[in-house]
Amino acid sequence: MRKYLFIFMILSLVFCSGKNVSNDKINLSGVISLNKEKTADVPSPVEGKVVSLSVDLGDKVKKGQTLLLLYSREFSQAKADLFRSITILNLSHKEFERARLLFERKDIEEEEFLRTKDEYTKIKKRFDDSRSGLLSLGLMEFQIEMLIKKHETFMKNLNFSDLNEQYLSIISPISGTIIFRDGIIGERIEPGKIFYTVSDLSSLWALFDVNIKDLKFIKIGNAIRIKSLLYPDKEFKGKITYVSDKIDEKLRTLRVRVEVINKHRLLKANMLVFGTIENNNF
Repeated sequence: MRKYLFIFMILSLVFCSGKNVSNDKINLSGVISLNKEKTADVPSPVEGKVVSLSVDLGDKVKKGQTLLLLYSREFSQAKADLFRSITILNLSHKEFERARLLFERKDIEEEEFLRTKDEYTKIKKRFDDSRSGLLSLGLMEFQIEMLIKKHETFMKNLNFSDLNEQYLSIISPISGTIIFRDGIIGERIEPGKIFYTVSDLSSLWALFDVNIKDLKFIKIGNAIRIKSLLYPDKEFKGKITYVSDKIDEKLRTLRVRVEVINKHRLLKANMLVFGTIENNNF
């Protein structure tokens, strides 16, 4: 590793033509990193068994797209709790509305109406808790709404197939590209296992270490031009989005993060790059 860093330092000197800071620009050397604000791990929220895998390394996915299916007793129980709470809530709501109308007509005492209202409030709380239980398993709101609609369809048609969903869909939290996969069909897994990592590779980070004597020229929002020895004729646009508040004790440098547009995905994580800040930023 030290050998590669030494070679990179030599190339940096050649690339920068012997000038790190001049009257019109600052030259920097650094490394490309994933944009962590646009990267997400996809873990299993429950114990279960892998039923199917829908995507592989390099596949592009959309936010909300199913990546794999799990068989999970915990999910089955949480889903049953939701359906049970919906049924009870619907009955309680009808009873509450009936009591409200009777109370408005003065056909029942206020105490009876308040008792019915209190019971309905408690049952509504149980329904909310059942929704929260599914959210804690990694389901998104739209997935829970789909389950509620299936219950409504069942109540209308009495079609048990509408409720016979046995598997938990693990979905992508963001749009991007699959850059990590770890899982096989039939595998029994524990909560927290990372199946996939998804990253939007159209935006990356470039990390530079800036000498503290040049700190006065570094500001959040400054434009920076980035180049790689692999693409000597290409230039990538970037903008400083973060300047560290901590100075490296040994190197006396400060870490600077630059967001880089990577429209054609030429830049790769861990690639060595050079950055130039023009004097119009000073």
